[in-house]
Amino acid sequence: MRTLFLSLLCLFGALTVLQAQDPGIAYQAVARDADGDPLADAELDVRVTLYGDDDAVLWQETHASVLTNQFGNLALTFGDGAVTPGYEALSDVDWSAAGLHFGIEVDAGSGYASFGDVDVEAVPIAMYALNGQEDEIAALQSQLDALEGDVSELTSDLLEAISEVSSEIDDVSSELSDDISEVASDLSDLSVASANQDAYLLGLIQDNDGDIAVLQSNVAANTADLGDLLSVISVGATGITVNDLTVTGDLDITGVFSAATGLFNYLSSNNADFEDMIAEAAQVEQMTFFEGRALGSESSLDIDGTLNVDGSATLADLSINGEQAATQPYVDGADAAIQADVDANEVASDAADAALA
Repeated sequence: MRTLFLSLLCLFGALTVLQAQDPGIAYQAVARDADGDPLADAELDVRVTLYGDDDAVLWQETHASVLTNQFGNLALTFGDGAVTPGYEALSDVDWSAAGLHFGIEVDAGSGYASFGDVDVEAVPIAMYALNGQEDEIAALQSQLDALEGDVSELTSDLLEAISEVSSEIDDVSSELSDDISEVASDLSDLSVASANQDAYLLGLIQDNDGDIAVLQSNVAANTADLGDLLSVISVGATGITVNDLTVTGDLDITGVFSAATGLFNYLSSNNADFEDMIAEAAQVEQMTFFEGRALGSESSLDIDGTLNVDGSATLADLSINGEQAATQPYVDGADAAIQADVDANEVASDAADAALA
């Protein structure tokens, strides 16, 4: 079996913060046999291990079936292989540690054989990244300084605004306190007024209760009176008849009252009695009275003894011993009294007729 060795041509890579670069390390070498001839078109397995300063394994990966070209060159990128289980990705390595170095092993078919170590050193891209970071850090520091001034100014403005707002809040709080006090006073006055109003309404209710009691008593009395009134009133098909009604005081009647018809009927039924009274009055007019006795035209008066007349006497027609004698003043007085009775009866009759009209 041929002995293999690797001639390191170059080792460079970049672990940079520049997003345009891939997070890997490019690696190229020439595989030669023991005679120093390049291994053209050979298929090799390569294992790359990163060691710390104390040779502790920090990271490891394998690249299977790496082909060499016609000149024996092989090229690969650290970070693109299969990471050995138990280790993190190459991008997670702390590159700030000192003493980092890679160990390269190649398997040509008889197992991995070490072909030496390669120290990790700064490369152009990494140096550019470092310088770029310093420039960026300086630019960022300048921006931070400017921002610090802006922040200081903003802080001052903010504190001033807070002070103004605080003062306004104090003013508003004072105004609100005054308003609350005023509202509390108004509520107190309203409460007193409400209590007074409640007391007044309660008094009205109590007075109304008394009035209601009186009204209820009056209603009960009126109900009794109505019952009494209905007991003397009968309603028929042709009208209403009042059997017996006694009125105390004045009775105002609007329209036609059926009692008037009853009064008219009463007066009409007793009209004959009035006519008899008138006829009797006419007869009285024709009578002559002597010592309380009524003497008619056919009456006679017998006087035994002497007839004494004190004072003067006037006789209209008076028959003495068959001779006629007269006493006109006496007869006129009797006529006047009778006429007064007749006139009174006529007035009563006229009043009854007026009530019926």
